[in-house]
Amino acid sequence: MEKEMQEELVLDLPELLAMYLRKGVLILVCSCIFGILFAGLRTMRKSEGNPGKNTEEESAFDKDQALEEGTANYVKTQLEREKDLALWEVKRLEDSALFQLKPDSVYERQMDLYLKLPNPVDAQGNLESIYLNRIAEREGLVEAYKTLFRSTDFYNQIASSTGNLKSSDIPDLLFLDADDKTGNISLSFAGASAEEVEKMGNAAKAYWENAAAKLGEELEPHSIILLSDTSAQGMRVHSVLIYQNSGENVEGRGQDSILGRQEDKKASLNKRLENIKTLEDQEKSLPKETESVNLGFSKRAFAKQAILGVILGGFLSVFVFTLQYIFEKKLPREEDLESIYGFTVLGSKRRFGREGLCKSFSDKLSGDLEREGDEEALLSLAKSNLSLLLKERNIVEEILFVGEDKTLLEKTVKFMNDESPYLSCSYACDIFKNEEGISKLGMYRTLVFVAAGRSDLRSLLNMKRKAETLKKEVMGLLLF
Repeated sequence: MEKEMQEELVLDLPELLAMYLRKGVLILVCSCIFGILFAGLRTMRKSEGNPGKNTEEESAFDKDQALEEGTANYVKTQLEREKDLALWEVKRLEDSALFQLKPDSVYERQMDLYLKLPNPVDAQGNLESIYLNRIAEREGLVEAYKTLFRSTDFYNQIASSTGNLKSSDIPDLLFLDADDKTGNISLSFAGASAEEVEKMGNAAKAYWENAAAKLGEELEPHSIILLSDTSAQGMRVHSVLIYQNSGENVEGRGQDSILGRQEDKKASLNKRLENIKTLEDQEKSLPKETESVNLGFSKRAFAKQAILGVILGGFLSVFVFTLQYIFEKKLPREEDLESIYGFTVLGSKRRFGREGLCKSFSDKLSGDLEREGDEEALLSLAKSNLSLLLKERNIVEEILFVGEDKTLLEKTVKFMNDESPYLSCSYACDIFKNEEGISKLGMYRTLVFVAAGRSDLRSLLNMKRKAETLKKEVMGLLLF
């Protein structure tokens, strides 16, 4: 486990956020400086490219020029929008099932339905009123079925039955016709194969059978009779319900076919392309001055550039400090050293100074509230914890403090030996790298590691693994 963990880069997000708070003032200063410089350079570049516009001319800005500027912006916006829509429409047509159909390979399946109402048993009134009521009931049913056959739920069910079509393809492949007064409805499906139109028709049949039960409870009891169900190869012209272009959504009847729908899609795309060409010609005819009407200094433009510069400067500052944090050698948190790497932390010193924003909050995030503030308090805490461990394990032999920093070792051993009650201990540097350290290691069985908070985790883990291999007991870790 330890060997695997050595290769991992542990990113302590709470400590990283605490570092941002500590560096908050510096980040704000860098962001503001970058924002002012960014806005100044952009303004200077703009002034150099467009000289000769003084403040008086700005204040007396002509209304015609403002109108031209608005027209130019409108044309540019509309041109970009039309180009985006044209690209989207071309991509949609290329991927649509409608344009995959060929006249010599298309299959069609037509299903003619009849909505039958039961004969009135206890009808009262004259025959004319009964007849009119039947017509109104049948018209309501037909309208309900037309709505169902144009619904997204119906398209989804048809598409899922084929397995290779999208629900957006179904309206192009379905021809719907209906007669409100007679109760006749015609559904015609077009597809690339006989198997495909067979699946589409079967899915439609399952759909209207399920809908008949629900509509029979909500509207009028009725039954659906399938008058005819024919399949054939080749494109045909169908009678369909269409909306007439009279300013209102008035429904009418017309003739339609797969070829007709393909031509309509192409005509719509060609119309959009013509509109793009018209806008491009209009853009070319605009005066060049409208591209940059206000050529002098503008406080509003400067403020916008400054805000943008502050945002960019903030991102750059945070990025630089994050890189510094990632590549900086620093041990993980004490709880990670104990739970993941098996160290017993006898004491640790605070990693951050007292500068920065929201000190109490950043101390809580980084865990500095649980660490000691100075070396004397740290050594005193470590001595107390070590004494308790030795007493608990009945260890009375001399202890060897080991590490890579000789100054920290001397300071630690001096405190442990001089203060009352004292501990019997000694120290050794680089116990696996020099003759003196190896010699001392052979004389002691109980070890305590002493390291700085910015030590290399791999070195500590390697030293711990080697010591345990030699049957040495590592009592704990002291962090400065």
